[in-house]
Amino acid sequence: MQVFGIAILVALVGFFASIAISPETAMVFVVVYIVGLLVLGYVLSAMAKRQTSVVVAAPPVDVEQAVLAHFKGIGWKQVNGSGRLNFQSRGIGIGSYGSTNPVMSIGLSDSVDGGTEVDVWMSEWVSRAGMATSCDRVVTKRWSLLRKLDAMSSVGGVQLGSS
Repeated sequence: MQVFGIAILVALVGFFASIAISPETAMVFVVVYIVGLLVLGYVLSAMAKRQTSVVVAAPPVDVEQAVLAHFKGIGWKQVNGSGRLNFQSRGIGIGSYGSTNPVMSIGLSDSVDGGTEVDVWMSEWVSRAGMATSCDRVVTKRWSLLRKLDAMSSVGGVQLGSS
C-alpha cells in the first residue's frame, strides 16, 4: 500500500502544481505521470514474479512463527496455496481495481547448515496487459519479510539467489 499511496500523492500534488502553472503543463504532467506509472507497474511486476530464497540461522518452527506474525493484521489473509504458508493481499494496489489480489507463498525446509531455507514467491496473480495487479504490495511485503528474517539470523541471511 505504501507505493500505491505515494503514487496517489504524487498524482495529486503534481497535477495541482502543474495546473497552477498552466493547462498545457498539466496535460504534459498527466501524460508523463501515466507513462511513469506504467513503467513502474511493469518493473514492480517483474520484481514480484521473482522467487527469492534465503537461509535463516533459526529452526523452522521459529521461522514459521515469524512469518505468521509478519502477515498478521488486516492487510493480508491466510489462504490455501502451493506453499507451506500462503497469504493473499487485501485492499488496493497498482492496477488492482476490480481484480483478484495476488497470493504470496512461503516454503520452509531444513538447510544443510542447520538453519532453515525460506523460499518466497508470488504463486497466484491476475495480469492486466502483462502487469500483475497489486504487484507493489507483494514487492514491499516480501522486502520487509526478508529484512525481518535476516534480522532473526544470528549470522545474517545468506542470499541464495533469485529466479
